[in-house]
Formats: sequence, structure tokens, C-alpha cells
Amino acid sequence: MLETSSTTLCLYRRRTRLRHLQRNTQPPRRLSELRGLHPLPPTNRHPLPTPAGPTLEIGRPSCPAPRHPQEGQRQVKGTVWLIGLAWLLTVPASALSGDLDMESITVEIHGRMFIPDRITLHAGRKTALRFRNHDTELHTVVAKELFLGVNLNVGGNGAPEFSPDGLTRVIIPPDGLAEIQFTPTGAGTFPYRCDMPGHDMRAVIVVE
Repeated sequence: MLETSSTTLCLYRRRTRLRHLQRNTQPPRRLSELRGLHPLPPTNRHPLPTPAGPTLEIGRPSCPAPRHPQEGQRQVKGTVWLIGLAWLLTVPASALSGDLDMESITVEIHGRMFIPDRITLHAGRKTALRFRNHDTELHTVVAKELFLGVNLNVGGNGAPEFSPDGLTRVIIPPDGLAEIQFTPTGAGTFPYRCDMPGHDMRAVIVVE
């Protein structure tokens, strides 16, 4: 009888504890309540950086594109005009007029002959007289009367020889070229020759 009463008493005590625990235990909270206790950080607190505009390279001036094709043509024409003006300012006027009026004549030396053996120049006109040696030996051009007292320039790879009276002759190497620039002063017929031993080469220059 005593054992039954003690067992009943133990069960009663356990039930009493369980009820007490159930009363003190809070029910699970809802998701909305939890969000209220621990708010999430707003997503738009730090906005994304906006892309920067186009940048210009330092040291290179920006040139806006012309709005119309005619503006581009005007710019090109203006640039060409400025280049032409700069060229005219740097080149002497005498050189311009002389180059335009210069007469150019070439005499070929081949097989110990002057080809052609007769050429015509014009008095008072600036002339570039060229002698091109196609042979494998030296040749000379001797025209003392034509170049007597005349101002001239000798170019090419020939070797000119002068006297107090002017140019006496020009030695032209094999495959060489001699260019004589001068202005004939008076009309007439002027023979010239190659004075190398045994060559016997003769030709005529006529100045009208």
C-alpha cells in the first residue's frame, strides 16, 4: 500500500514539473517577429558606381570631326594652301623661274662617238647640258670657245678643269655623267671634241 502511494506521488511531481515548464516556455516566434528583432541591412545603402565619361589623352589635342563634308574639304584645302605658301617663301624666286625655263639636253657617249653629234641651244636661255659616258674608258669634253668667260656649274661625277678664261675640259669616267649648267651668251657654231689620245671624237653645238 505504501509503495503504491509513493509511486503515485512521484508521478504527480513529474506532471507538476512538466506543466510548470510548459507555462514558462515561450512559443516559437514567427519570421516577421524575428525580422523585427534583427533588421537586415538595406540593399540600396551603397549604390553601384556609375561609369565615368570618356577620357582624353594628355598631350593629344582633341580635334572635333567636321559636321558637314564641306567643312572637312575646307580644312584640307587650307592645309594644302599653307604648305604651298611655306614652300614659296623658302624657295628663291630666281630658282623657281630658272627651273621652269631651263632647257635640258643629253649627249650620249657610246663607241667613241658623241650621239647626237650636233645639238642646238638658245642664247639667253638657261641650259643643262649633260654628257653620259656608256663606254668602259675615259672620255673628255673640250669646248673652250663655248664656255669662254661664262658663269657655269658642273655637276655629276666628272672632273672639271679650269683656266683663267673659264672651263677648259671635263673628264668623264666610265659609266659616268657630267652636267654643265650655264646660259649661252651669243649665237654661233661651237665645235667640241674628246682630246684623249687616239679617240678622235668630234661634235658641234649650235647656239641660235
